[in-house]
Amino acid sequence: MGTGMFVTAGLVLPIAGDLGISPSAAGQLMTVFALAYALLSPVLAALTAKLSKRGLLLIGLGVLAAGNALTALSPTFGLMLGTRVIAAAGAAMVTSVDGPV
Repeated sequence: MGTGMFVTAGLVLPIAGDLGISPSAAGQLMTVFALAYALLSPVLAALTAKLSKRGLLLIGLGVLAAGNALTALSPTFGLMLGTRVIAAAGAAMVTSVDGPV
């Protein structure tokens, strides 16, 4: 989950070129993911506390996969920022699971 944010670092220049934005703007994709992850982790942990660990892992991985797939298909920078928040929410759900499943 932790590498989900940093994989974007190697793709900053291709993303910037494809979307016609500056590399520093494309780098904001990592910032948005990190902020969403940090802010959503405690909130989602509290909201999903009653779910089974297995169910939470499955939901979280599904949300993460959907967010990453949508990011890959995003035609605009604004939409890509939103999909990075979705991916961060999935990662936050998975990392909130404590102990064996």
